[in-house]
Amino acid sequence: MLSIIICSKFVELSSILTANIHETVGVDYEIIHIDNSQSTHSIFSAYNLGVTKSKFPYLCFVHEDVFFRSSDWGLNIIEHLQTPQVGLIGLAGGCLASRIPASWSTHGLKMNLIQSGKGKSSYIRTPNQPESTREEVVLLDGVFLATTKENFQFLQFDEKISGFHGYDYDICMQAKANNLRNYVVYDILLEHFSAGSHNTDYYKNLLLVYKKWINQLPFSCTHLSEAETKLIEKKKLKKLIRKLGIRDFTYSEIKQELDYFATITDNQKVLTWFGFKLFFARLFNNPSRLFK
Repeated sequence: MLSIIICSKFVELSSILTANIHETVGVDYEIIHIDNSQSTHSIFSAYNLGVTKSKFPYLCFVHEDVFFRSSDWGLNIIEHLQTPQVGLIGLAGGCLASRIPASWSTHGLKMNLIQSGKGKSSYIRTPNQPESTREEVVLLDGVFLATTKENFQFLQFDEKISGFHGYDYDICMQAKANNLRNYVVYDILLEHFSAGSHNTDYYKNLLLVYKKWINQLPFSCTHLSEAETKLIEKKKLKKLIRKLGIRDFTYSEIKQELDYFATITDNQKVLTWFGFKLFFARLFNNPSRLFK
């Protein structure tokens, strides 16, 4: 019934994870282990290969550093994926993809996940009392994604993008562009043992994905007015100056990217005194990049 696709940096999957899946999934399943120990694949090509190898009609893409904390979650996946016009389901997401590259949590955060790491653990459930077992979102975090094999007639992980970031943003935007609905679900719980890395590569891919979809953005599933959306975009453009500034982008690269998104959103005024804003962002957060 369920094909569980895991891209791993190890030759063999953790026996703890495979035993955990076996004990909790609650349905017939297969684990498709994409061995990426030799860095053969991007996450995009690894997941596409997993889909090709799958034999069941329901697909689950999950990170290897997780532990399922709920039982019969495979049954719940199948039930949710029988919802009309369903695209993808996940455990964390947000209700807006504006025209400015930003986190999936930008607006309308929905989440049901235990996040662990650095000696602490936090169960995040937002909203605390959801109206149903699933809430519609636009974007989903890639720690856990599920969909139908049928959807892969027109969805595909974009192998033109390299690396291990942005795949979740892009596949969710593909679903929205095909008039499908994405959901965060509240009857599946897992623990994730790393918070992910929003490094330079993350932002490079985020910029690529947003440029790819710029002519169809924004995607929203809330009742935001045009004025409210534009205000969010303005705030996120200001934040993007700092986000790019403290990572390994050159001055000219940052200026080029910001000029593009400022022009698209008619926010050129945000870039007034751009050089000073970038200087202070680097001075207080990454002084090694001050003159690069």
